[in-house]
Amino acid sequence: MAEIKNTFLKGKMNQDLDSRLLPNGEYREAINLMISRSEGSTVGEFENVLGNTSVSNLNGDNAVIIGHYVNETTNKVYLFATSYNNVDGVRSTSADNFIYELDLNTNVKKTLVTGGFLNFNKSFPMLGVNLVEDLLFFTDNLNQPRKINISLANPGNIATPTHYENEDQISVAKYAPCEPIIVFDRIVTSLNGAVSASKTITLASATGVKIGDTIAPYDTIAPSLFPSPASQWNKANYIVAIVGNVLTLSEPMTAPNNFKLVAQRPTMTNKTSELLSNGIKTSLTVAAGPVYSILVDSTADSPNIIPKIGDIITGTNIPVDTSIITAVASYGGLDTIKWTLTFSKTITATNGTVVKIGVNQDYDNAWKGDAAFLEDKFVRFSYRFKFEDNEYSLMAPFSQPMFIPKQYSSFGAGKNTLTTDMDNAYKSTILNWFENNIENIVLKTPMPYSSPALNISNLLITDIDLLYKESDALAVKVLDTVDITSLPNQSTNFPSLPFKDPVNGETSTYYYSYDYASSKPYKTLPQGQTTRVYDKVPIKALAQEMIGNRVVYGNYVDKHSGPDSIPFSALVDKKRPYNYNFVQYPYHNLKQNRTYQVGFVLSDRYGRQSDVILSSYDNLDGTQGSTVYSNYNTYNEQNADPIINWLGDTLQVKIDSTIGTETGTSFPGQPGVWNATTNPLGWYSYKVVVKQQQQEYYNVYLPGFVNGLPITGSEDENDTSFSVLLSDNINKVPRDLQEVGPTDREYSSGELLYIRVNNPNINGKAGRPYGYPLKFTPWNKQYFPGFEDQEVLSIATIRDMEIAAIPFVSNAPQGDYGQVGSLVTGSNTTPVSIGSIPWGVSPVAQPFYNSDLNPFAIKIDTTANGKVALNAVDVPTVPGGVGAITNSNALGVANIQSMVPFLSVAETKPVYSLLEIFWETSLQGKLNTLNSLINSQEPGITSLTSSSASFLESAVAGTKIGQSISFITGGGTTVTDNSLLNVTLESAFTQNNSSNDVKSLFTLTHSGSDAAYDLDTAGPTFWYGTGTASTPSNGIYNITIKVIYTPPGGVSYTSYMSYVATLQNVAPTFDNCSNPTGIESTTTTIKTFTAKNGSAYVANQTQQLTFDLDPSQANYSLINSQFNMSTNGVLTVNPNVLVDLTTYTVVARVRDVDGAGLSTTCSITFTVGIQHVNRVICEGREGSTPTDCGKSLQTVFLVSASTPTFAWPITVQSQANPSVNISFPQPNFNYNARASYTAAGTPTTGALTQGVMFLKPTLTSTLAPGGGSVTVYYTIQRRDAGTTTWSQAVDTSNNVINAIQLSASNGTPDSDTKNFSIPGEYRVVSTNISGEGCSAGSGTAAFFVDFGDATYSSGACTGPL
Repeated sequence: MAEIKNTFLKGKMNQDLDSRLLPNGEYREAINLMISRSEGSTVGEFENVLGNTSVSNLNGDNAVIIGHYVNETTNKVYLFATSYNNVDGVRSTSADNFIYELDLNTNVKKTLVTGGFLNFNKSFPMLGVNLVEDLLFFTDNLNQPRKINISLANPGNIATPTHYENEDQISVAKYAPCEPIIVFDRIVTSLNGAVSASKTITLASATGVKIGDTIAPYDTIAPSLFPSPASQWNKANYIVAIVGNVLTLSEPMTAPNNFKLVAQRPTMTNKTSELLSNGIKTSLTVAAGPVYSILVDSTADSPNIIPKIGDIITGTNIPVDTSIITAVASYGGLDTIKWTLTFSKTITATNGTVVKIGVNQDYDNAWKGDAAFLEDKFVRFSYRFKFEDNEYSLMAPFSQPMFIPKQYSSFGAGKNTLTTDMDNAYKSTILNWFENNIENIVLKTPMPYSSPALNISNLLITDIDLLYKESDALAVKVLDTVDITSLPNQSTNFPSLPFKDPVNGETSTYYYSYDYASSKPYKTLPQGQTTRVYDKVPIKALAQEMIGNRVVYGNYVDKHSGPDSIPFSALVDKKRPYNYNFVQYPYHNLKQNRTYQVGFVLSDRYGRQSDVILSSYDNLDGTQGSTVYSNYNTYNEQNADPIINWLGDTLQVKIDSTIGTETGTSFPGQPGVWNATTNPLGWYSYKVVVKQQQQEYYNVYLPGFVNGLPITGSEDENDTSFSVLLSDNINKVPRDLQEVGPTDREYSSGELLYIRVNNPNINGKAGRPYGYPLKFTPWNKQYFPGFEDQEVLSIATIRDMEIAAIPFVSNAPQGDYGQVGSLVTGSNTTPVSIGSIPWGVSPVAQPFYNSDLNPFAIKIDTTANGKVALNAVDVPTVPGGVGAITNSNALGVANIQSMVPFLSVAETKPVYSLLEIFWETSLQGKLNTLNSLINSQEPGITSLTSSSASFLESAVAGTKIGQSISFITGGGTTVTDNSLLNVTLESAFTQNNSSNDVKSLFTLTHSGSDAAYDLDTAGPTFWYGTGTASTPSNGIYNITIKVIYTPPGGVSYTSYMSYVATLQNVAPTFDNCSNPTGIESTTTTIKTFTAKNGSAYVANQTQQLTFDLDPSQANYSLINSQFNMSTNGVLTVNPNVLVDLTTYTVVARVRDVDGAGLSTTCSITFTVGIQHVNRVICEGREGSTPTDCGKSLQTVFLVSASTPTFAWPITVQSQANPSVNISFPQPNFNYNARASYTAAGTPTTGALTQGVMFLKPTLTSTLAPGGGSVTVYYTIQRRDAGTTTWSQAVDTSNNVINAIQLSASNGTPDSDTKNFSIPGEYRVVSTNISGEGCSAGSGTAAFFVDFGDATYSSGACTGPL
């Protein structure tokens, strides 16, 4: 037979074409088949798809599978299971959560991960699961996307694996370091003895303290608490000598005994210079006692050494760490200065002993680094972590540029004199000494945990990349990679730095120390890593898939919502020496004459950042917000704090309340503050960012300004000034060449200058302006421009501007520029320049440096600067003129002398950037720490012992909401004295209406205990409706409590505290849940239900109720097909459903909140036609009755289970002979049907409430055959429940039951059966048993009453209890 073979390589189903026309490789239809993908001969063939296999007993832990992934390659399935369910996604820390690996070949289950931190939830199934090699990625739209390495999770198949135990280890977005590298050392110590205005202090321990360290208070959280005088802490105080534990300081200190101090120094050092910039190798001359002196040359071309207090001296017979503690200069003879010195330790040097003064403590002749590498660089450092699966964290914040200038950043602090350094500056237009003095840096990388082992186990960190970035480069380079898994002593803690300050709080920061010796980086990060400021991993995602080996998320939330604003103020203040950033970066300064806008950026633990958050005060008049202007120093500031003590300016941020704490439905999208257990995606860290659009500028070093025209007796003084542009200054102050003609020689300029250092008049007169010393040589001083800038009016050469003759001629007469005269020498006449300029007589001295070379000159407008008065007392209120005047007075005369070139400095107008970029600063930290510090620094009330609670809608007036409220100060103390508080209810707004104050709904009263207050409801006015259940809700009350706290001392602090009261629902209740009666087969309306919701507010108790049939009742489908329930509670039945003598049970349900709230059910039972009697009667007689001959019995069917004592005897006429009355004595025995009931349930009555009951009085005799008979009378009586009068009962045949006689003999009992349907209480009473049969004694006769349901003699008792 012919064989047709087809391989389905295309894998394509085609139902469009006739089956006879199908191309090879396609198929018509396939069920439970798959196409083989093997590489063998079976490729393209159909294979049967294996069916399902039942695997039992997977969940001994009772967890439910919420997601899975099948790896068909290994035939393993990965299962996600949890025991927890919450539709709102509320986190549980104690739920059972698991990730399993199930081997389908062996049915062996292995637990990969377990723990509450997984936060799985049955309501959030794991819909996105993918496996990439060994990495299992999964997402559930509740938690952030996660992943685990299935090979590393539990390789030993232990019962409780420990490789993954926290969120940091499994999140796809990795832990993002938030603290910059640290570059300083600190030693914490304390005073051993109080000091008062003394430069000598004794420490408890000086171990680790070095000469040159700054010393300051350790606890800087509240500077207002520093020991007084407060001003002592605003000036840098250096250690200048150490002898044992005794220190000599550069400034006096006043502080109490045991006051905690910290000695600090930067870890940026110079290793190759044996001496400091002012150091010298010289010989000592012994003076009287312990005083020595040295001679130093003071000529212009020789070293200009100025010994400093604290400089270290070394040499023969010089003890270690000997330093200068006093230095006095005096005339030492021709061209020399004599320095008289005293030292911290006793030395025994003799005359001529060669010593080194100003020794560099950090000098290391074995240092192997590149000394010149950092000299011309501004370098910043950062770090990042590498994790277990070869992933990298984000880069940590970069440090500030590592830069400490040579010569202490001062003119004349090196080998040259002050004048020489200044002259060199304007001659070259650069500062040759302003280079980086740093060669070696100890980089301290903050570590998240205290030891290598903890960082490896908790975060799965394997390496640290140390990063390097130069200021003028975009590239980020890797300096070194440190394998922390190879570090020795894995369980030993890293070294730590203690802190107690406004940034770090009170903590110790553990760090990895790296000694950087000016080496070059070994690789450059790719651009994608350089610009990676966050991991593009969403907060949560519903969908996840792999596309080209990339994980792609869909239907996701990508970021948190930040607060709209933060109540903070940006301020400019002086740098303080107790702030550790001064120690790290001692020469960094906030640029003046700039506008700064400060913002906050919040970040979660994984680097997802908020937008920039500005101040709440930005639109509030009179309150400082996020924008601040840093002005130039003024005369008054100079007088209050002399520039010699000025450490620089800094931006400060004053924050008035905690940040990022908002969360919940009132603040959608805001995550709150991070907590490792309860809120792992909350805000974890913050960074302060700054926008400053005034960018590059130049310092212009000029050879001084001429104030007015460069002539004798200029009338333009204080209106214009002139100077020359040399070298690079020509480019710094450029000419405007856009509209220039071919013959133009004088140019305009768009540049503006701000004068920073001025060369004032050389004034040898007695009358001088404020701040002008008596001078006979050129000098300069700081200039205070205020808001004045100087417009450059023109730029031209000296010749073209005609302001100085070439060559310059002293005191030349006014005349045409370039005018030539004749020089007669004997018989020779030579034409010479007269030196005239057209503006006036030339000054006595050449005012323009190198004017004979015809340099460019500038003319600036100074009209707006005003004129400083010749008054030595009044502080100038205007900047004053720029430069010195020229005249005919030579230097040295007791008058104002003519200007000669001397250094002046101007700044160019900064370039204004149109890019509104906020730049990251190094001020970053952990938000929890910041918030704690904000609260602790607030002297008033900062928190409540209880800030939220729920209350029920059933609350009546005076119902207490939650716990009593107490008030906590910023220092953490709970106020217990109520007299210090004034507490009022300020406002209350519902979440959905912030304009309608409803505080009248609540009261806030003192609880009577300490200083605690109770928040109560003011009335029964609450109910839970659809508006309460919605978002925003009208049942969430945002309450503001005003607290005025007046601690001892009289200063009051007002705080406004937030409290959230949330209305809770109460299930509705049925008003009428009784069984209906009188139901016939033709009945259509069974019952009308009424109910109330849980509110105590009567007007709303029937609002938003909806009725239906309970879908959870048994046989719901059948019941729902037979009966109907309207939403307003009317129960009806469909036609031809009811069957006589059939009992039906229907469960009705009522729900509040228009069916979206809580529910209550009501079960009713009814019988069509005749009802079932109630349960006590239906169950019949239980137990035995002891009635015997000569005894009587009363059987009662009462509401109560106890039988009262009735009036006896009673007389009833005989049923057979109405003329005869039968007397019934007090019975010997009582049988109470309800009290005797032992069947299921607890009955509430034994009386007849419905249906038809039968009563069967029975008399029996047990005598031997032939004995006599026995007789007894009984009667049956009835009364309405709750009444006291009995009447003869009437049976269903309308017969009145009177006294009826029963006779019985041996084996022949006698009984009557009577049926009753009238509801009420019944009793059957007998006379004493008598007759011949009683002659044999007791135990020969018995009387009892049987009873039950007359209609339904068999089947379960279904009547009511």
